[in-house]
Amino acid sequence: MTIRRVALTTSVLCALTALGCRDEPSPTLEMAGITITDAYAPAQPTRDVGALYFTITNANTESDTLKRVTTDVAARAEIHRLAMVERRIQMTPVGRIVLHPGGTVRLKPGSSHVMLFGLGRQLTEGDSVHVTAVFSGAGPVRFPALVLPYAEVARRLQDPDPSR
Repeated sequence: MTIRRVALTTSVLCALTALGCRDEPSPTLEMAGITITDAYAPAQPTRDVGALYFTITNANTESDTLKRVTTDVAARAEIHRLAMVERRIQMTPVGRIVLHPGGTVRLKPGSSHVMLFGLGRQLTEGDSVHVTAVFSGAGPVRFPALVLPYAEVARRLQDPDPSR
């Protein structure tokens, strides 16, 4: 086999399975001034609940609001955040997230995230979840979220800048 054929075969396998090349990034999607990156869903051993994480950047000169999220795998998706209430961490629905002009919001483990309820199938490593994020200004933005083991999702979403 030539080096070119090996490289092409490796690239195709990575694209098809998203398993063999763990450092393959999630796709970046830009639409109406909104950019979505780092879209991941942790693999789940059950079909009860799941989570979804992604980063949103608003390149527009006006604020926009993430109003809701839907997926092809969950009966219901809710935007949540973790907060300290009476010395206990509580997960609470927030309904929407405001994105200021030029701002970035990271939905990540231990912070804001999307909870998936009533999964129609198990989230298995290597799959993808089709996500629609609906914004008040930009409208619906559709993107895939890669399904990876939770530890891999957490590693990829580690934030070198704790102020974000």
